[in-house]
Amino acid sequence: MSRPCLRTMLPMWAPYWLASRITRLLTLLLLLFAAACTPEVGDDLRAWAAKVRSTAPGPGSAARTVPVPTSFAYEAAGRRDPFDASKLSTELSDPDLVLSPDAGRAREVLEAFQLDSLQMVGSLRRGSKAVAVVQAERQLHQVRVGDHLGQDYGEVTAISEDAIAIAERVQDSQGKWQLRETQLVLRKGGSK
Repeated sequence: MSRPCLRTMLPMWAPYWLASRITRLLTLLLLLFAAACTPEVGDDLRAWAAKVRSTAPGPGSAARTVPVPTSFAYEAAGRRDPFDASKLSTELSDPDLVLSPDAGRAREVLEAFQLDSLQMVGSLRRGSKAVAVVQAERQLHQVRVGDHLGQDYGEVTAISEDAIAIAERVQDSQGKWQLRETQLVLRKGGSK
């Protein structure tokens, strides 16, 4: 009796199956070999830490010295006392300091206009509160007591039916601040 051939005994797909299994096995072995040859995770961090430890001074070494500041002896002879309260009160009572405008205050919209370019066109009153209506470049603005307008640091002090009282802060020829009272009068119907 003749022996059957191996080809006839195996199904037709068997060689492909065997080849794919061998390919997978070789790929797995190659990956394992590559992983075994790579450095361990964190080796570079450990090497850097060892280098820093070797260059850092030990606990017994000399620490950085801080220079000692030189002392200053204050001698009050011939100088004014910085804690004298009487000097402070005379400085605060200086009218120039009281009248000078607040440089830190945010400027209001109507402070961008000259006072003579503003026109009062009306006023409203609800109870004791008065509101004036002022026209600047064809736009209407509401003005209340305490608001600022004009380029000379003008502050509204009072509002009546036909005028707005304004206190402006201006400098004289010596540079001293002074108050100047002025009014913005109601514009009559036909005039522009």
